[in-house]
Formats: sequence, C-alpha cells, structure tokens
Amino acid sequence: MSTVGPEDGAATAEERFTRDSADIEAILADGDLSVTQEWIKIARRRRPENPARALRLLHLIGVWRPVDRLIEDAEKFDGRDAAQILGVAALHRSIPDTAAILLAKWPEPLAVEVARTFARQRLTIDVAEIIVFLKTRYADRDEAAEIVETMLNEIAWGGAMPGGGGRTIRDVELIHVHLVAGRRTHEAQQLLTRVLSRTWERGFAYALAMEFNHDAPQRNVLGDWARDTVKTRKPDTLAIAVMRDLIHGCGPLDGIQARRLIADVGGTWPAEPLARLCVDLLKCDCDDRVAAVYRSAARRSELFEVALVIKECWASSALGGVREELLRAAVVGSSPHSVPLTVDQVNELAKLVSELDTPEAPNQIRILARLDGCRGADLADLLEARTGKRRRAAGLDLARRLAEAAKAGTVDATAVAGYISSLRGRSWSEARQAADDAVDELTGIAHSSPDVVADVAVNLFREDRTRKDAEDLLNRYLLNPGVLSATDLVTLVGRVRGTELGRRALVDALRETVRRWPPSRRREAVDRLRKAGFGHEADQISRS
Repeated sequence: MSTVGPEDGAATAEERFTRDSADIEAILADGDLSVTQEWIKIARRRRPENPARALRLLHLIGVWRPVDRLIEDAEKFDGRDAAQILGVAALHRSIPDTAAILLAKWPEPLAVEVARTFARQRLTIDVAEIIVFLKTRYADRDEAAEIVETMLNEIAWGGAMPGGGGRTIRDVELIHVHLVAGRRTHEAQQLLTRVLSRTWERGFAYALAMEFNHDAPQRNVLGDWARDTVKTRKPDTLAIAVMRDLIHGCGPLDGIQARRLIADVGGTWPAEPLARLCVDLLKCDCDDRVAAVYRSAARRSELFEVALVIKECWASSALGGVREELLRAAVVGSSPHSVPLTVDQVNELAKLVSELDTPEAPNQIRILARLDGCRGADLADLLEARTGKRRRAAGLDLARRLAEAAKAGTVDATAVAGYISSLRGRSWSEARQAADDAVDELTGIAHSSPDVVADVAVNLFREDRTRKDAEDLLNRYLLNPGVLSATDLVTLVGRVRGTELGRRALVDALRETVRRWPPSRRREAVDRLRKAGFGHEADQISRS
C-alpha cells in the first residue's frame, strides 16, 4: 500500500491521485490480496477510523484486478464487501468481462445484487448491450436468462416486484431502442410490459410515448405494443389504460399524433376492448375522441368487423350517445373517407348486425343508406329488407328522402321511377302503399318540382305496369294549384311535350285538372302557355 496510512486524509486531487496510483500497483502485486485485506481491516478498526479508505480499496480491487482472478478474489471477502467489489467491476468492465462476472458461480443473493447494480447504474447503451450479449452468446444457459430477467425487473420496477418504478422514463426508452437495434424485440416488449405495469399516474404513458417520438418519430411504439396486447394476450386492462392515456394527451384531433393513434386504434383493435377503451375515454370527458375512434372503426374494409364494432357499441349503455355517428360513418362515410356503402353493402351490413342480435341497429343502418347513385330496384330491395311494423314508417321516410333528393338534383328521376316500378312488381303487402307514398311525396307541397314530376312521369309511362302511375302523378300534381304556379305549369308542359306521355296523355290531363282551377288562375295559365309557344295545350284548357 502507499505510505499514507489509513487514518490519514488526502486533501488534494494530486495527493489522491498519487495515493491511488500507489494503491493500484500494490493491489496488482498482492497475489492473494492478504496485504490488501489487512489494510482494509486497519482502515476500519484503527482510531480514528477511515471507512472511506476501506471502500476506496474495495473499489480499486473491482476496477483493476484481472477478471480471471477477480471472482476468486471476491470469495475471500464477506458478502457485503464481495458485492461491493463485484458491483464496481460490473460498472467499469467491458461487456464480455461483465458477462463473465455475472455468470460466475455465486451464491444467488450475491449474483442478483450484482445484476441489479449493473441494471440500475450502468449507461443505458451498456445495459442493452449486456442483455443482447447474454441472450445471444449464452442463449443455452439458464443463468443468462435469469440474469436478464433480474435486469429487466430492476429497470422497470427497481426490484423483483411491480412498484413505483426503476429507471427513469428516458432511460427506459433508450434501453428499449438499443434492444430493438440489437434484434432483441422480445426483451424490448417485455421491458415495456413491466414498465407499464408500474403504479403510475395519468400522463405517464403519454410522457413515455413522447420520449419514443423524439428518437423514433416514424414508429408508434406504445400504440403497437397496445395493439399486440389486446389482440394476443389477456388480460388487456393494462393496454386499455395505456391507450386511454395516450389518446387523452395526444393533442388536437387534427394533429399528426392524434390522427395516427386514432386511425390505429379504430382500424385494428378488436371490438370488445375497443368499446371498453371508449367507455374509459368518456369518463375522461373525451367525447370528441370517442367519436373520432368510432368514425375510424366504421371504415374498416371487412363488413363483419364493422358489424362486431356496432354490436359491442350497442352492448354498452354508456356509448349510446355515439351510436348514431358510428352508423352514419359506416353507411354514409365521414371525412376524409366519404365514400358511402352501396345498397348491397348496406343490406349485407344490416344482415350481419341482425345476426349478432343487435336490436334496432339494422333498421337504422338501412335508413341511412345514401340514395344518390342507387338504382330504383336497389332502393326497393332496401325497403323490402326491413322487417316488422317499421317497414311502413321506413317506406314513408324513403319516399320523403327520394323526393328531397330528386328536387335537389342528387337523385336522378330514372331512379325514382325505377323505385316505383319495382315496388309495383313486388308481392309483399306494403309494396303498393310504399309506391303510393312516393307519388304523394313527389306531389306534396314540401318537395314538389315541375321538372322532377315531369321527368318521373315520362319514365313511368314507358312501362306498361306503371303507365297508370304516370297519369296519376301528372294529374295529382296538376290538381294542386296551391303547389303549382302558372310558371311551373309551363315548365312541366315543356318537359312532357314531345314525349310519348305528352302525345298520349298530356292533353287529357290538362283538361281534367287545370279546368278545375279558379277562373283567374286558369286564365293566367292559358296566357302563360300561349306566350311560351304552347298554343295547342292552351286551347285545350280554354275550350274546356
């Protein structure tokens, strides 16, 4: 040892360096460490005692003794001093040397303490590297697997059981990144699972996600972990808690983070845990986020998956407020996915939902079907698929929507005529009434339009089975002067004139209807027709 005695202090850095250099030389030269052990005893027993001196010597042994002799050296000390020597060695030696120390035949408490010391205090990249080294170089040794387990527990929990926590969030994220880089994804996922099983307050998972976002912005690490958990492992309560924390804290819904999370959850999570997640989000006053999640879920490519989502949403009374939006998004679409389902798809979805025993939802799905682009027969199929007492109400609703859409120009008159024609060919009891309802709406005060009435009537007149409907439609419209103005009459005559309906039925319809108008209204109609060049039609009215 150096000439400085154990009771002496080293006041300056130069003195400490001189003493350490001398001590290192003495320790390296002390073959069986007997001299060093004696100095440690002196440092602890003489008065005044100098415990720091003893600890310093133990430290130097751990740092400087050759690794092949270090294990033998440590056995010469009691348990605490051996743990001190090996713990120091684990913090200062190379990865292969540290692995050799960790894998030595130690009493279990000592081996565990050294592994915990390494996991707790070594640089994050070193911790990841030792785990990779042990799992690859010593994959066939059970002791290596046990050491890795001890280290993962220490990093995550600060011990063998879940608790308040081990290393910092930043350290956990860095170790995870290095483990993935070392192709130890399994251990990386195990680390995440244990870290997230800590006792943590709201915001913890989001803070961890932000660390990952800093170093791996293109990856959704916690989102991927949560998705894999709910799909492959039970229980999934932890994954739901994590995702609730992420969605709650992910910022504005139009932000990149929110869009990524919501698209992933809505598009991939199984329906049952998705519903439980949304219930938890409602408890956090995240109604807008729940709606966004369900809008995303509604656009899944497989209709059966959408049906399952609807079923689980209906199964929870807490989600009653979001059901209509879910169905609307599924059937009609929502920004940026605004492509509606076809009528065949609507019927298929309603059938699937019905088979999953979800009351009321099938009827509501059919009500929401988009009319634009549909053929008349498709619309009749949609109504026929309705069952029970609600078919009558559904027929009235569909007739109203068709009339509105035709007047707005979003549904072609051919489709309206095709709907009426198709209904006339159906055998179910409400079909005739549904066709009559459509005619009523086309001629009613709310949705009537001379262009639409004329075009629908012209199309209906082309088929034998609906010629009477064409004449009825024309007559009922012309008999309603409270809806029809003289200008409207001119428009209608102009569109019908020259068609088969115009040649065969228009004049008779004018005679049977406009002649019943009040005299002043009838004279105005005649004058307007003449000015528009429809003298023949005007003459038929005036002669009557």
